Amino acid sequence: MTKIDKMRQRIEEYKSERVAQGLPAELPEPIVPIALAAVLVERSTSVYEYLAKYTKLCNEADAILPANGVLFDKFTDYMKLVRNSEHPINTFGMGILIAMKTIQKAGEYENVSDYVRRLLLALNIARNGYKRTINEIAYDYKIGKIDDTIYEEYERLSTDEAYFDAEVARYLKQIGGGN
Repeated sequence: MTKIDKMRQRIEEYKSERVAQGLPAELPEPIVPIALAAVLVERSTSVYEYLAKYTKLCNEADAILPANGVLFDKFTDYMKLVRNSEHPINTFGMGILIAMKTIQKAGEYENVSDYVRRLLLALNIARNGYKRTINEIAYDYKIGKIDDTIYEEYERLSTDEAYFDAEVARYLKQIGGGN
């Protein structure tokens, strides 16, 4: 089986998993607002840092080490939301989800090099959205300035926990996520 055939098979498996969960086979268009995605990334930088350290330790030990799956449980929903963002910051969510899935399937890797390489690839994808400032994220190049509505929403989400929780729950429901 070629790599392309394997990729097609994975795509079909993914679609089947979505259908089994009562979701449409195809992912919906990005719907999560930029401001919410920015706050979620800020609150999730610790998982990126953990994955970077974990990958380094696996490489140095030349072994597939056990990982803290509880940490991933906390951030999976956040990453699903970030992945469905309207902004390129969504790469952070994609990369972290790939790394999490790689660790969940650690037993399927025959050698450490392939495992570490896959984790590094995932971290490289995530890095594109890592530690982006709200000024970078809210800047609208079409008008040549920061979009005040994004910035104001970001401030509200950052300071009002009840509002933040309600928005997370609302968008998780829309994308079919949540535990």
